[in-house]
Amino acid sequence: MATTDVRAHEATGASAGKVDLALEVVVLPVSDLSRAAEFYGRLGWRKDADIASGESRVLQAAAVHDSRQPAASVR
Repeated sequence: MATTDVRAHEATGASAGKVDLALEVVVLPVSDLSRAAEFYGRLGWRKDADIASGESRVLQAAAVHDSRQPAASVR
């Protein structure tokens, strides 16, 4: 590289930094949702949503270390 060549990141001032990433959603199909809810409740996970429609049911739970809201157990 000649003395007049400039690398792209030096010209723009761009740099790579650390990014705090978090896993937000994992879908786990289960055969017995009530049993799964009880299991995650015993782990201390909080229940964010429990929606039933016809024969379908969706449970959304979050781990205790999730800092967005205080933890509460699944009921």
